[in-house]
Amino acid sequence: MADKDTPIIKDAVEGMAKTAERGAAATRRAADAAAGTAQAGLDTAERATEQFRRIFGLMVDGDEAAAQQAQQNLETIAQCNRVLFDGMQAVWREWLGLAQDTVHRNMAGVDALMKCRSLPDLYAAQSELMKDEIGMLLSRGARMSTLSAQFADDAMRRIDEHNKAAARAAKRAA
Repeated sequence: MADKDTPIIKDAVEGMAKTAERGAAATRRAADAAAGTAQAGLDTAERATEQFRRIFGLMVDGDEAAAQQAQQNLETIAQCNRVLFDGMQAVWREWLGLAQDTVHRNMAGVDALMKCRSLPDLYAAQSELMKDEIGMLLSRGARMSTLSAQFADDAMRRIDEHNKAAARAAKRAA
């Protein structure tokens, strides 16, 4: 029976290896595209911030306090954009790490599958590989969620600090 199962096992292993390689390549392409999009978004936000600075500078030349407040608001927005962009990059690094780990695990899994001599061995090796993949995906997903929350909290903290400083300045001016 082992001789009869060997071609089936080899075909299954080769198919899984090709699928793993295609999946990893697709993940890398998607991550690269997303990183490019994120950078373009940050560049656009920075250009918009600079345009607002120029516009507010022209509109409120006579009111120094309003101009200063507008400038501080725009700086806070720019800081938050940078924090959020850094967070997005950290999450994408996690995705890329997940893709790389998946490729390495799949290659090790292909090795284990190639050593199988019967269908029950193949099923056992394949289910172990799937269990490990799901565990890794859940672990990395939790890490990405934590990173996202940390960067969102940092951006909110900066906004809160800015609002508190603006309120103190308003009280002093009144």
